[in-house]
Amino acid sequence: MSGHQVFDIQVEIIIINDGSTDNSGKICDDYAKLDDRIHVIHKKNEGVSAARNEGLKIVKGQYIGFVDSDDWVEPTMFESLKNWSVQYEADVAICGFCREETNGDIIYCSKKTDALVLTAETAISLALQEDSYQGYLVNKLFRSSLFINGGSQFDTNVHVCEDLYFVCQHIAVSHKIVYNSEPFYHYCMRENSACKNDWDEKKLSLITARERIIRLVTDLYPNLQNQVKCLYICSALYLIRLVVRSDKKGKATFKKLQGNLRKYKKEFLACSEMSIRNKTKLVLYLTIPFIGHIMYEKLVFYFKFFKREVRNATN
Repeated sequence: MSGHQVFDIQVEIIIINDGSTDNSGKICDDYAKLDDRIHVIHKKNEGVSAARNEGLKIVKGQYIGFVDSDDWVEPTMFESLKNWSVQYEADVAICGFCREETNGDIIYCSKKTDALVLTAETAISLALQEDSYQGYLVNKLFRSSLFINGGSQFDTNVHVCEDLYFVCQHIAVSHKIVYNSEPFYHYCMRENSACKNDWDEKKLSLITARERIIRLVTDLYPNLQNQVKCLYICSALYLIRLVVRSDKKGKATFKKLQGNLRKYKKEFLACSEMSIRNKTKLVLYLTIPFIGHIMYEKLVFYFKFFKREVRNATN
């Protein structure tokens, strides 16, 4: 968080120190002694969901927001989100974000748009799109009353995409959502991030999260079913790629993920928004078990080689 956050409103800051091995815990305690709005909880490291749940147990404010420890936010972020929520009578206020390297190099920033007032269905659809505000928890401010209606606990068994499901749950019980693309939140890409491209069995919980989102959407917003089913297939394709590229024996996991691919293959192949590249992956992974990935990589290599040769020949 910025060291000069602007607050013209009453605020409480809950810091969860979940097993830090440096001097972070003492620094947090020192700040709490200087400012009685700051509360510090010390606990063992059990993952981000368990840490957030500890904070939710003691929260008292009318609005709730989250910041991850390695990220930072602009000084007026929370004041602006709260003001937008009041101005538009919104249950959820959302800002844009920048994704950046730890050295400050910008990888991506939200596209500039006018302020949007959204229904729950439209807001969930946008949260599922890569070129919008996405399903991150941290660029959003929620009315705390939603946490009574939407369920206020993170599932500690879901290690990937847990924030997207949580966001969809709470948007679904919102009457109005406001989005302003101003990039107040700075998401820093970390080497040990759960999103990095190394295989870990915990990443299979991505499928669990996607399945829950499908059930949520099927019950409430059937028009979004194809969108969430196609994203389910994209997640399975991503996991298969990680399994095959890892050094571990992953044939059992691969077979399980193949089963996931078969669930919604018709919707995926019929979807005009899905790339030919991903559709090719799907066909290869289903028809040529385990070596389909190798064939796909070779196809990509030869295609890139051909494009390069054509470009050199025409220059």
